[in-house]
Amino acid sequence: MDGPNSINSAVGPLPKGDEARLRFAAQKLEAVWLAHVLKESRGTAQGFLDSSMASQTFRDMLDEALAEEIATSGKFGLADGMVRQLMPEAGVQAGEAQSGGGTQ
Repeated sequence: MDGPNSINSAVGPLPKGDEARLRFAAQKLEAVWLAHVLKESRGTAQGFLDSSMASQTFRDMLDEALAEEIATSGKFGLADGMVRQLMPEAGVQAGEAQSGGGTQ
């Protein structure tokens, strides 16, 4: 059921597995938050664009694209923190794998 009003039509197919779905949702939430921060930090400064509705739309789209890119790259880290908080056992397993094993 991938009609025009389904979630998959807006964001693409959802990943399989609980941790992958949580990470996907956390990245989307991080992107929304970053877009809001970018928009608010701009304030009333117009920059090189005029104050028309088209310019405002362009700035909003630019903020959303930049926020999506930052969130997807994982460089900001908000999504990773959310995943660690909501799935602590996944973070523990990842930490054990990086450290070379379990307890001795």
